[in-house]
Amino acid sequence: MTPSMLVKINDLRSSERVIFIINTNYEERIDKAIKRPGRIDEQFLILPPDEEVRIKLVHEILDELKEYKNIDPEIKINAELNIKVVAKKTALYSYEELKRMIKEESTKIITSDSYKGNIKEPMISLKSYEVRFSKDSNYPQKPMIEFLLMIYLKNQVNALTQDDKRLCRTIKKSIIENNYMQEEILKHYETADIGYIRSLLGN
Repeated sequence: MTPSMLVKINDLRSSERVIFIINTNYEERIDKAIKRPGRIDEQFLILPPDEEVRIKLVHEILDELKEYKNIDPEIKINAELNIKVVAKKTALYSYEELKRMIKEESTKIITSDSYKGNIKEPMISLKSYEVRFSKDSNYPQKPMIEFLLMIYLKNQVNALTQDDKRLCRTIKKSIIENNYMQEEILKHYETADIGYIRSLLGN
């Protein structure tokens, strides 16, 4: 399949009127021939929103609901506290997961005195990275950056479990630490606690 894809990519490029986008959760599985300069020129890592962005998203989603727009100002103050609870409990949630959860729980989020949250596990998990590292220890860079950023997102809201920490120690065997890794993390999250992430990996 790769040779035929390369021909198609070259044809698209020559037309100069097409933007060719590949979307994947497993960038390391894409053939290196396709990723050479002149074929796929740019790579962007799209991550789940951090806590601050989740708070903004929860507001945006609730603002679309009539029941939220019309509530008493005093109730809205309490709802603000519940919104922060939701943001803390939804690390690694995608926008669509967050939207679905809020629509299902909107009444409780808006009216509860102390929202506990019916929060399901996100589709993304740190556990899924274990196999990715063990299968190809010669290509750890991209999964490594993603994995460490996921650690940061969970640690930001004190959501790292003992299993997560154990996984960090296990995956450390396949991780090559370098300055590039630190620069990438800081590029995505300026406040990332590099020291804490390194301590989890035993460095």
